[in-house]
Amino acid sequence: MVNVDAPGIRQPLTYSVPSHLRGGLAPGACVAVPFGKREAIGHVVALVDSPPADVPLLAIRDIHALVSGDGAALPNAVLQTARWMSQNYLCDLAVAVRCVIPDTQAAHIVRRSALTQGWEATLPEITTPSHRQVILALSSFPNQAATEEELSEAVGGARVTSPVQILRKRGLLKDTWTVEPPRTGARKIKAIRLLIVWDDAESEALKREAKAPGQARLLRALASAGGGPLPLAEAMTLAQATPSAAKRLETDALVAIATQEVRRRPFRFVAGAAVPPMPTDEQKTAVEAITARLETGQPNVALLYGVTASGKTEVYLRAIAETRRRKRTALVLVPEIALTSQVVDTFRARIGDRVAVLHSGLSDGERRDEWQRIGRGEADVVVGARSAVFAPLPNVGLIVVDEEHESSYKQDNPAPRYHSRDTAIARARATGATVLLGSATPSVESFFRAESGEWGFLPLRQRALSRPLPSVDIIDLREGYKKGQTPGVFSLPLREAIADRLSKREQTILFLNRRGFAMFLLCRDCGFSTRCPNCDVSLTFHQRSFRLVCHHCGFERKAPDACPSCGGARIRPFGIGTEKVEEEVRALFPEARVLRMDRDTTAKKDSHQTMLRTFRNGDADILIGTQMVAKGLDFAGVTLVGVISADTALNMPDFRAAERAFQLLTQVSGRAGRGRKAGHVLVQTFNPEHESVTAAAEHDYETFYRREIKYRRELNYPPFTRLANIIAQDEEGHAAEARLRVLASRLGSTGSIKSLLDGPKIGGDDSIEILGPAPCPLSRLKNRYRWHLLLKAESADVLRQRLRIAMAGLSASDRHGVSVDLDPMGLL
Repeated sequence: MVNVDAPGIRQPLTYSVPSHLRGGLAPGACVAVPFGKREAIGHVVALVDSPPADVPLLAIRDIHALVSGDGAALPNAVLQTARWMSQNYLCDLAVAVRCVIPDTQAAHIVRRSALTQGWEATLPEITTPSHRQVILALSSFPNQAATEEELSEAVGGARVTSPVQILRKRGLLKDTWTVEPPRTGARKIKAIRLLIVWDDAESEALKREAKAPGQARLLRALASAGGGPLPLAEAMTLAQATPSAAKRLETDALVAIATQEVRRRPFRFVAGAAVPPMPTDEQKTAVEAITARLETGQPNVALLYGVTASGKTEVYLRAIAETRRRKRTALVLVPEIALTSQVVDTFRARIGDRVAVLHSGLSDGERRDEWQRIGRGEADVVVGARSAVFAPLPNVGLIVVDEEHESSYKQDNPAPRYHSRDTAIARARATGATVLLGSATPSVESFFRAESGEWGFLPLRQRALSRPLPSVDIIDLREGYKKGQTPGVFSLPLREAIADRLSKREQTILFLNRRGFAMFLLCRDCGFSTRCPNCDVSLTFHQRSFRLVCHHCGFERKAPDACPSCGGARIRPFGIGTEKVEEEVRALFPEARVLRMDRDTTAKKDSHQTMLRTFRNGDADILIGTQMVAKGLDFAGVTLVGVISADTALNMPDFRAAERAFQLLTQVSGRAGRGRKAGHVLVQTFNPEHESVTAAAEHDYETFYRREIKYRRELNYPPFTRLANIIAQDEEGHAAEARLRVLASRLGSTGSIKSLLDGPKIGGDDSIEILGPAPCPLSRLKNRYRWHLLLKAESADVLRQRLRIAMAGLSASDRHGVSVDLDPMGLL
């Protein structure tokens, strides 16, 4: 059974294994298969003795060949994980397998003709000139293999299709297949190396230095580099030599110049070696517990619950060291691309070049090279964002999920809508690995599992080096309005605190989880506000570009100078974003060196790394940012964190709103006071009594958890139930609603059901509760109306079984535009 990488293929296809491949194929192998009138890539997902009953024997075609290439095959553990995703998230296996292979690997295959063993003995019998020409040309290629295009070029542009076919039939040529990614292949450069030993190189340099000093310098440069190879451009720069000097040395058979493949390195900065710090007692205890778990060789999960700056990263590093001692590999997942550069720097300083990185910010070429380097076994540790959980690491012994509570670990679109934390646990089951979940603010579900004993619990309750947690003051923005004042972006205490830090040459982080200059433009004459024509949301005003932008569909247009509705001139920005904060900071503190970090300023490649290193090196005083700056970052110079508005996260129509607000406030507060000087946090809010705000101000996760778990139990939300959010989208709102009503009736006909009117409690393990259908809070996006149906059940298996049966009974038209999200992280 082969999963073919082709549009529209939803299930594995049946192929026969030819005799020359029998015994050489295993699940996960990459193969070339006939698909219609062309060839396609596929991955073997199962080997069966007989085909399915509904597949005619005459329709079954042979697999053409096994596809070579580093990282082309899927490790068995990754294939098992794809199967689990298909079952758990109700998607086709073909979709799940396609998800675990990066685009640069699953793109297309290239067929090359290669000389068979013993061709030299047959060559005298080949009398046709074009056939001899093809054989001799092939013998000069690496591995004696080339594409028809490469062969044609080698023989002066002549057509080679017919000679190749004839030679293949005579058994002198065979086909080989390799994976070739789109738009980018291996990076190749010209390199130069010595063909003589060091002493001879020096003798030749002495002979030439009078009349050809460039040649002499080039010989000595190569000798001092161990003979090479060196990139030709680099060697000539080192020696201050010209291309003609290199060419002359090549003519004299002193050097060789050849094209070679080089690795693209995603690391723009070289990390120096680091000496491990002395671990705290809590860190020692945690590492000992993890080591004991690694020793079992059995899959297991542990929650590393540590306050901010408690040294969770040091625990990760020591756990990875223990894993490598056992000749096993490690995966480290981080929630944001912005965090990967910091983590990779730290890990490379301790582990060296055995660290690979995978995330969407890499170029296609970098991602290809890293994937293949992992496949070749040149990396023991992979650091990356969500999809790095599928890295082709063999024998994984440890998977770290840093900041495990982060919603960015959940993929919303396209299917499969997987969560990297849960997927990591599934992968660990395939290899007997330990999963280490780290967070200062664990998700309610994870803490519940750890507290109940289902998972291990490893606490770090003190900051490393006994540093205190930052003090937090809540600033009630209502007070200014009571006094008839408008507080603006900065309250007086926050302005004074920023000025104080600038005078002391200390650093400040200002956090606001909304980019742009203003939420929207509002006419103060008629009340008109600017809205997206494709979505039911306001257009965000970006002052620097003077444009209105929809952050959901990407629609943008020039901001109007007058009201489009009444023509009035009093159309003004309403609300604030990070761009507005930056403007205010620059106006109030013109001497400050300011950085702004949000999606608008980090669109360029490596912008995350550059900006964070600038701030870490002390070359900026104030960092303004969205949630990119709120988690995981470690800046010793930051002594002040200002939360511009804590209210942006408090009032979302989602049962996790309070949890997310608490996590965000606690995490951003934890950026302060990580160095030798104490930290201070100022939180501006119109809801100073909100339990998320007060608990975050006290750095008291467990008090917040006790309150939140009580609410979840009463309202029957996770972890006491499992959810499925089914969304229907259509250009007509009534059509989307109608599809969900059909689905709801199907769900009701499959077994026990409870409607919303029956009350919040679910009546048994086999019953489900249906809420809706109702319009989504974001009721129209990208010109499509959105309705959703929320399902609750005590058992995820019950949810999946009911949904499978109900969805299978829908017609193609009723399934159109309907998506299923198991264990959703958001309900917008």
